[in-house]
Amino acid sequence: MSQPPLVINLSSSGTGKFDERNDILQRDALKRLDSLIVEQVNGISDYSEDNYAKVKETSLSYSRTHNAMLIQGGRGSGKTTFLLNALHRLNTPQKLDKPDEADIAKVANQLHVLPMIDPTLVETKENIIIVILSMIEAAIADVKDERGKLEEARQALAEGLGLLDGIGPNSAYGNEWEEATWVMSRGLHKAKKGRSFELKFGVYLETALSLLNHKKAFVLAFDDVDTNFNHGHTILETIRKYLTSPRLVLLLSGDLDLYGRLLRRNIYNTFGEQVLKYDPNIIGKDKHNLSHAVLELEEQYLLKIVPPQNRIPMLPLGGIMQRSGVSVKTSVKEESGQDLAQWANEQIRKLLLDKEGQSQSFFDFVSMEHLRLVIGYLQALNQDDKKSCRQMILKVFETRLRTSQVPTDLIERGNFDYALRSAFDWLINQDDAPDLLEFGVPVDPVRAVVLHCLALSLAQGIESHNGGPLRALFALALPITMMRRPENVERDIRSSVFRFLWTNSSPSLPEIAARIGTIDRSRRQEIGKIPGSSFGSVGLTHKLTQKESLLRVYGLIDPVKSGERPTMSDLNDLNGSDLDITTANWVYHLNNAEYGDLQIRQSVSWFSIDDLIQERSGKFSEVLRLIVYKRFSARGEMFRSLSALSLFAVIGDLLMSNEIGDLTSHAVSATIPPFKREKTQDELSLSTEAVDEQGDEEPKEEESATAIQDDKHFDKFMKNLEEWHVFACDERLNAAVSPALLGSIASRIHDDLMDLDEKVTSSWKSGQILHRQITNILHGILVLTSGLPGRKESPKVSDRPLREALGRIQGTRTDVSLHPLAIIVLSCPLVWAFLNPYDDDNHEFWATNPLRTTALEALKNWRDSQTAKNIKASSNFDNWLKPPTIRIKIGPIVQSANQRSVELDGFYDVLNVVPRNVTK
Repeated sequence: MSQPPLVINLSSSGTGKFDERNDILQRDALKRLDSLIVEQVNGISDYSEDNYAKVKETSLSYSRTHNAMLIQGGRGSGKTTFLLNALHRLNTPQKLDKPDEADIAKVANQLHVLPMIDPTLVETKENIIIVILSMIEAAIADVKDERGKLEEARQALAEGLGLLDGIGPNSAYGNEWEEATWVMSRGLHKAKKGRSFELKFGVYLETALSLLNHKKAFVLAFDDVDTNFNHGHTILETIRKYLTSPRLVLLLSGDLDLYGRLLRRNIYNTFGEQVLKYDPNIIGKDKHNLSHAVLELEEQYLLKIVPPQNRIPMLPLGGIMQRSGVSVKTSVKEESGQDLAQWANEQIRKLLLDKEGQSQSFFDFVSMEHLRLVIGYLQALNQDDKKSCRQMILKVFETRLRTSQVPTDLIERGNFDYALRSAFDWLINQDDAPDLLEFGVPVDPVRAVVLHCLALSLAQGIESHNGGPLRALFALALPITMMRRPENVERDIRSSVFRFLWTNSSPSLPEIAARIGTIDRSRRQEIGKIPGSSFGSVGLTHKLTQKESLLRVYGLIDPVKSGERPTMSDLNDLNGSDLDITTANWVYHLNNAEYGDLQIRQSVSWFSIDDLIQERSGKFSEVLRLIVYKRFSARGEMFRSLSALSLFAVIGDLLMSNEIGDLTSHAVSATIPPFKREKTQDELSLSTEAVDEQGDEEPKEEESATAIQDDKHFDKFMKNLEEWHVFACDERLNAAVSPALLGSIASRIHDDLMDLDEKVTSSWKSGQILHRQITNILHGILVLTSGLPGRKESPKVSDRPLREALGRIQGTRTDVSLHPLAIIVLSCPLVWAFLNPYDDDNHEFWATNPLRTTALEALKNWRDSQTAKNIKASSNFDNWLKPPTIRIKIGPIVQSANQRSVELDGFYDVLNVVPRNVTK
């Protein structure tokens, strides 16, 4: 006959008393206890020769049995609850009416259950025997002793009681022992009573039981003997010396490890300081030394007091679930319970923001913890809303968090940066910090709990804003992933990274992105060759000779001879068919605007980034500033960089803001200080960073020679950006991703950008590298959030992998779809302002880039699948994905309508004629 499933009712008061039989989780333990009690009680016979009443004082020996039953488990494993339920069952045998309870029901009628003894509530001076006798006396208080047998048994006990510790005078026999007459008359009699106290106590038990309707045994339970160091050993000694009658069903609870410590303490006290000090020198430290002797005594003592066959372990919930089904009721109104594992995993999945159907391993781990902790965790999962659930879980594990020096108010404060900073601070002290970003379940139970709580606190912040994922990516996940590199393994370096990034309680994302780029470039100082492409940034040069600029931008090897004044149209003749397509576009723009006759020179043929921002790009300088930052080298030289990471950091900043406001407020205005790796002066002097980057003092910013005029193209771009901002901040879009997925995105972006740096050749231009970096970041976010299967391939040399990924998402009929986070970054007008507007796989001029077409189709396909209820804000993808028309001023700056300028689709072409670092 199959048993009904066990039921955990989370709506109950949690008093620990279960009224329904199905609510007793330790069902197998209860059966084992029943069988042990039945075996002991059925072995008792009133006619046995082993009855204490039949044992004579002159007998050489008599039966002494140690049948104590140990309910074994650690703190919070449910021992007390189990004991209480067991005692209540035995005390109400009429309720034991199930077929498999027939044997214990019959035996229970022959038992008298005494109140449970809690040693922590026993006064220090009280003797445990007196406590037991008082409970028995209370049980027989209303029973008539017609034949005086009980009184006779009491008298037999009386004189022996005076010899027990804690009773009577300190001297065992009093001062009268010195009188010869007293010694022979009363002293030896008193000594005999003390020696036979165990027998007299057994007779007393038999007599008391006979008066209680001929019951066979008393049930006596001790709870948590191991935790009371004052009474614990005394109770164990009492059991060993006196509580050996089969008429006592002894139940103990506790942890064997703590019992062992309790015994060792008294063994050491017994040996004394002199033995502990000198004995190892006699018996030898490499032989059967003192510690081995102590362990042997402990082992043998426990084997006698609580035989192995009488030890009943309290299984954790996970162990119970492996043996029988366990259901959970989450409310009073719920009639039938749900499968516990499925319910718990689904609740955890929602709290961690994991995708539907994604497996969870934390419940498998926590279900093997002590039952009290597991029940507390389940009750935390059963709160009314997700924030309350997360807060309660942190309270359940508060002690472990404090031990690990992790704040316990990560969610209560409501400050996402506080949670990010706390997670960063804890992770840098873990050797395997990058691996922990998977937010799995480490072997170490304390770390597993801490990691789970950190994931919950991060999920709370990520879910609060659509910019949460990008903020967590830059402020936590990406820097921690960088610690996988050999140069960032040392904890001192990791701590330096933490302090370098978290300069205040709430740093801006663009500044964090700039500092990440600075940290990455700092590792190359030992080599002395600073590449143009370095982990999402493009290193730019500032002051180059005409020869060097022509070489880096156009690949022009032959120098321009003195006296020659070549024009832009002459570039094709000078370089022939080798003129790179990326810079040939700029030449074509000038020729198309009828400026081909302009001489080759700076601000016509090439530009410095400062000149572009301050003089050449008008209002669009606000956009260009967003991806540019300055940094100091370790030797105090200043360098400039374009940064794809900064672009996405700005997007994250915008998503965290209620409105766009002034774009320049999201740019990094201050020069980033060097990241110091504590290198010696000799090492720093070997750096040849300035060979490729001609450093200079930071120029003073002066007012432009011409006022910035109104620009309808810029106004249109800002209108599109504001529309996108309203759409992207729509709470129904829900761009949240799980902390585990965020760690995967960081790892993917990190590896792709590092691989991209290896692919870049000296012929790649600044805008081209920036385009590749942007598309690699887009690709990483897209494929991981959509769950696209298949092998890893990134757009390192072509947009094809990104286009194919978008096409696969459109063509699939499975759960794979565009994630809101991918939709937000893919549709952002800022992204398309820097991407290549042409087909990078087709070297014919003006071939439209199919990436925009593919992305537009994917976004429209997603929009068509949404209902009006899902998204409130409109989405004008056609306009958002168009690169803005930007007017770049060339030649001398003049204050008139005669200013020469070229109109471009985005910044791509002009950035390609901004010289960059070239590794020699």
